[in-house]
Amino acid sequence: MLSAMLSRFLFAGLTLGLAFQGVDELLDGWRMAEVCRSCKDGQWLGGNYTLELCSDAISATAQHFFFKPTSGWCGQAETACTPIVSPKTTCDGCTGEYGSCSDDVAYLFSRSEEAALEAVLREEREEANSVLFKKGLLGTSNVECSGANGFSTQEMMSMTIVRKWNLHFPDSVVQADDGKRGCFAINVTSHQPRVLTLVNQTSDDICVDGPLVSRSEPKAFYVEGTMALRASTRNLIVVSPREGVCTETEPCPVVFFLHGHSQHSSELVEVGGQAAADEAWEKLSQSGFLRYANTGGSGCSKHLRAVLVFPQLLPDEAWMDDGPQVLDEFVVPILTQHENSEAEGFWDKDRVSILGYSEGAFGALHAATQHPDVFSLIIAAAPNRPQGAGGAHWRLQDMPPDVLQKKWRLKTLIASFGQQDELLDSSDAMQTVMTELQRTGVADRVGLHFRVYMGLGHLHWDQLYNQWPGLHQAIWQAGMGFSPHKKMAHQRLRRHLRSVRRRLRGLPPS
Repeated sequence: MLSAMLSRFLFAGLTLGLAFQGVDELLDGWRMAEVCRSCKDGQWLGGNYTLELCSDAISATAQHFFFKPTSGWCGQAETACTPIVSPKTTCDGCTGEYGSCSDDVAYLFSRSEEAALEAVLREEREEANSVLFKKGLLGTSNVECSGANGFSTQEMMSMTIVRKWNLHFPDSVVQADDGKRGCFAINVTSHQPRVLTLVNQTSDDICVDGPLVSRSEPKAFYVEGTMALRASTRNLIVVSPREGVCTETEPCPVVFFLHGHSQHSSELVEVGGQAAADEAWEKLSQSGFLRYANTGGSGCSKHLRAVLVFPQLLPDEAWMDDGPQVLDEFVVPILTQHENSEAEGFWDKDRVSILGYSEGAFGALHAATQHPDVFSLIIAAAPNRPQGAGGAHWRLQDMPPDVLQKKWRLKTLIASFGQQDELLDSSDAMQTVMTELQRTGVADRVGLHFRVYMGLGHLHWDQLYNQWPGLHQAIWQAGMGFSPHKKMAHQRLRRHLRSVRRRLRGLPPS
């Protein structure tokens, strides 16, 4: 059936392939098959879509979708498709190019059965990854450690890092990850997951640099309290997914990124003007997520499903020393002052993550003791300072008494370290973080996932952000827990997955 159907579309692929190429590049695995046609066997999903949102909205098992660019009407068909011209329309003016027709007609896109199956399997992997990520076991398989992972069990257990970890968390998991599969050296779990991962090799890059397709400009945000006495505003950059992704019924999760020491603002927006804004953007664009959100190298910008928020401090402010104050007077007010609307965007304030790198990692750790009722995921990457600047001797601010009475959203805390960090011995830095999380009571209430990147130093952000599929899925595509608004959609997806698996085995539909 598929072969016969594709042969009916062959003339379109031969005569219009060059004209369609620009559109096809926007859609993963899809090729435009016909102009001024929809599927008689299909169903319309509704209007007000964009082309990319239409391709995202259809069933993972569909092999065809059709789209009217003027009205935004989107439709889909599973395997069978009999091309027809929509009633009450003509194909006047059609030249074979997308959007060339005079009438509001549909353009038909198709993909192979193999591409549809790959999409199904990708959805299945992403759902499984989200479950494993919340359990702290992402990227692992329950196999005995061997040389395939770069370490033997005996080698792992003899490491200083592992010995210090086991002193703090004896009932925990220690594992190795070689970028393809993981192994357990110890497989004992406590009430809250405690997982130490030694990363010997990472996966390939997920996002690849490409040409600049957009530029998220800094704006001035009015801070509160004593911060306002120094200066009334601070730089703030907000990167939102493309139009239509965040809606009132399906708001997007929010991810705060706290920068390192070298990425402070040198001037305020209101004082420094465009030159200061340019410098602020250039500094933050080096750190990974902002760069990938604004470039089109691998389509990462179009796959963004979360709102990325980049607050910037002044040169004389620090996330370690001023962290609790900055959270109270700058970071948290960004959330509380945001009003969900079409103009401002729809944020899911029940799913707010905070990621800090280097000095910013201390701000993220302060959030664990000060605002566990606000943030659901905390990531502290390379929380190290040179010995002369505080080094391993720092403390988290104690947890306020009222925080214990609040409903905690915080479920998972991730900390990463470079084994060969130039600023401070990684085992000392990790021990301080563990000590402080235990002293403040955070370790008793949340799951902990520590990662040590073997052979790497302080600058391991690309390996963390862009070569760890689980974290990328959690941050970039909002895979860390599913929005309740999507529960029914995932139930439908699971039914589709069961049906596809039965069909591949030659069984009748369930």
